[in-house]
Amino acid sequence: MRTMKRYCIVIGFFILVAVLASIGPRAFAQAASSVILITEVLPTGEVAAALAVEYGTAIEESGVAAATYTVNATVGDKTAARTITRVYPNDVPARDAKGKRGQYVIIEMDPKDAIAGTMTYDPQARLATRYALNYEVTQVKEIIAANGMKYPASAVKLKSGKERTPIVDDFKKLATKDNDGNTLNYRLFLPAAAEKDKRFPLVIFLHGVGERGADNALQLLGYQGALVWASPENQRKNPCYVAAPQCPPTGYWTDDTNYHLVLKMLDDIQHSYAIDFGRIYITGLSMGGFGTWKIIQNNPDVFAAAMPVCGGGDPANVAALKDMPIWAFHAADDPAVPVSGPLAIGPTRGMGSRDMVAALKAAGSTVVQYTQYEPGYVAPPLAPNAHFSWVPAYGNQAAIDWMFAQTKTAQYKSTLLQPGLWRIDDFRGGFGSASMYLVEGKDKALLIDTGMGTGDLAGYVRTLTKLPVEVVLTHGHPDHVGQANQFDKVYMAQKDVALFGLFGIKTDPARFVNIQAGDTIDLGGKAFEVIAIPGHTPGSIALLDAKDQLLATGDAIGSGSNVWMHIPGTLPLDQYWVSLRKLEAKLKGFKHLTYLVGHQWQEKTPITLQYVTDMRILVEKTLHGEVVAKPYPDGGDGMGVVAEYGSATLDYSLSNLWSAGKADKTKYQAVETLPGVIMIRDYSGDNMYFMKGTQKALLIDTGMGGGNLREYVGRLAGGLPVAVVLTHGHPDHVGQADQFHQVYLSRKDDAVAVSISNVDPSRYIDINEGDVMDLGGRALKVLSFPGHTPGSIVLLDETNRLLFTGDAVGTQSARGGLWLHLAGCPYIDEYLATLKTVRAKIDGKYDLLLTGHNQKAVAPQYLDYLQAAAQKLVDQGEAALVPSLRPTGLKMVVHGDDSDPNAASIIVNPEHLFSPQRK
Repeated sequence: MRTMKRYCIVIGFFILVAVLASIGPRAFAQAASSVILITEVLPTGEVAAALAVEYGTAIEESGVAAATYTVNATVGDKTAARTITRVYPNDVPARDAKGKRGQYVIIEMDPKDAIAGTMTYDPQARLATRYALNYEVTQVKEIIAANGMKYPASAVKLKSGKERTPIVDDFKKLATKDNDGNTLNYRLFLPAAAEKDKRFPLVIFLHGVGERGADNALQLLGYQGALVWASPENQRKNPCYVAAPQCPPTGYWTDDTNYHLVLKMLDDIQHSYAIDFGRIYITGLSMGGFGTWKIIQNNPDVFAAAMPVCGGGDPANVAALKDMPIWAFHAADDPAVPVSGPLAIGPTRGMGSRDMVAALKAAGSTVVQYTQYEPGYVAPPLAPNAHFSWVPAYGNQAAIDWMFAQTKTAQYKSTLLQPGLWRIDDFRGGFGSASMYLVEGKDKALLIDTGMGTGDLAGYVRTLTKLPVEVVLTHGHPDHVGQANQFDKVYMAQKDVALFGLFGIKTDPARFVNIQAGDTIDLGGKAFEVIAIPGHTPGSIALLDAKDQLLATGDAIGSGSNVWMHIPGTLPLDQYWVSLRKLEAKLKGFKHLTYLVGHQWQEKTPITLQYVTDMRILVEKTLHGEVVAKPYPDGGDGMGVVAEYGSATLDYSLSNLWSAGKADKTKYQAVETLPGVIMIRDYSGDNMYFMKGTQKALLIDTGMGGGNLREYVGRLAGGLPVAVVLTHGHPDHVGQADQFHQVYLSRKDDAVAVSISNVDPSRYIDINEGDVMDLGGRALKVLSFPGHTPGSIVLLDETNRLLFTGDAVGTQSARGGLWLHLAGCPYIDEYLATLKTVRAKIDGKYDLLLTGHNQKAVAPQYLDYLQAAAQKLVDQGEAALVPSLRPTGLKMVVHGDDSDPNAASIIVNPEHLFSPQRK
């Protein structure tokens, strides 16, 4: 028996040794769960700076050293070992000056390694490209964890996965578009206190020619031109927003398209974030230096200061810049952009920095500064060559601090229009650029509107008139009431008080005196009659001086440019039409009326009565569905479109046409959503899409409206035969299908459609996976997408990179976008499988989705969110569900929130979640 025991002990010992031996070589792979590559943007560009190896247990500082690991990198077609300079543990996957006990081991590498860089530059194409970075780390010495566990050396090579780049990762990815569909990608950094009730400066950075592209990343990775403003050190001293647009690969900042897109980006940011309009700055290098000069030369009132680096501009056009603080930088021996003399980049012809500064001084500027680096200064090891003057420029903390010290906040400008009448303009800045009017009578003066500036407006007005001043606010928007609290007596229609809360206006309107139609403001020898023009706001007014034929309109009829009827708080268009009709009748007796508009800088031509008439006709045609609108570049509530007639332009919301209960169900609205694609909407907000080929036209879905859709579409078709494809059989998509002869619908949806009284699906043509709708010069491929209904389909226009989805993927929304709770809908795991299958066929083949109910095209990222929502429900079950917001009483799963343009949500029946196989 004793012999048997000894035998068992010996056998057990050898088994243990064998087990330990077998797991030893795999210990590193088992212990380290991931390897994160940490890059850093140096003044000369991005380098792979460190690796963060994640272990399952904490590692002590004494447990690792530089000799513990080896690192090999494959960058492009080159593979080499990296030089390890420092190894230490940390409790987060980030570099630190001091190590600390934690589950991550940080392996820092020498940034001077030949293979450390992440990008290459093609001098022929003048474009940089970022390599795919493949790093492998090997643990070559034993590690002892804090709990005593040993991780022996191993030959296993762990590959890097995720990448992190400090500061860069904090920039949001955004984009702006113009009316022609051109896109400008940009990154935006938000200060830590951005959500608080405070305005912050904005710095715009324009990159050089090499960082053009479509990845929305190179402009941050090529150098520190954008990052320096977002660094923790500068954010502590001067918190600010930082915008870094990326010019498309074949464009330049000075070409008209991208020049205007930068200004559009600025306008978007000003609308969306609490920007200090008096502290907007711009800087750029090389091509971006040219862009900086062009933008400030054409928009001198927008920017508080500029910092162009190794750029150039037009020295004959600097007079408007003589009062703008500018600090230019250039190297005397720059080999790419000469410091002086004629030069060119892209479409721009100009002169160098030295010439620009000389021209400014000749024009009388006392605030321009110039730093010229002498030959040989901008050279290795500071920078690769003398073109890189941005390295010392953005490393100059005095220049950074100087920029933030500049402000336009307190600046007002006045123009004497006639004796006793001044126009006062506050600082220029898109949404914040407002016009005010000061009118003198014998006894007192009247200030019409108070702008949006933060300077001493009351003090400025006192320099123009010695009379007591009263104030009338034409409406309650922030760019017209900003300094009203500086005055004692202020008139405003009480109907606009609610707007103060809606727009976050801090001025207290409680002390304002109500004003209404028919009131008269007598200044002594001059009087103004109040005319109500509800529309742009409920309480919008105009002020008429019949004797001297003056009419101050605020924004009630626009400023000869656009009337904004698409933003929150506007009245329905049918009510605005009534206001315009009354105003038109009121003004017909005045032959020489002078219009004092709310934004003089927007005025294309002097406003006349014809403009008012054109606006009334335009609103009328819009209500009757007689215009084809285009998307407004910034839709405000996401529903803005633009229409034109004569001299009038109207921005309006498709969801705010009619007062409650007054909608004309026979009318349709048309919007050219994209070139060649017209979105038609019926009274209930259902989308149809119309397009033409050379042989025939196609209508996708027929909505629910009660009008003559066939006649309406026929006018758009211009004589071409019209085919109809129904994406599925629900009533809000097939309601008017009976009016057409050639209609396609999947047979699988017959049972869905047959319940609709005016639809006979038996006469429709079956449509299936792989069918092609050939219009002549334009073709759409059919893909089956069962889910919302058994026969749901999507249509792929691969040539134009568009995907028409009906309701197959729902509506982009965080409030119940995809309905899978209806009878006949699949289980969530089945829908997820279908979604993945369809995506495998279409991903990469489209740039935009056009859904059945979204009023704007949706980005492809929406399907990422939708899949993530479905996966979340599959993984977590009912725990992932929250109450549905629309319709109520149900449950939904959500990925993203209302502020996210890609947010997705799925409404489900909790009793019908998983297929029997899944259960």
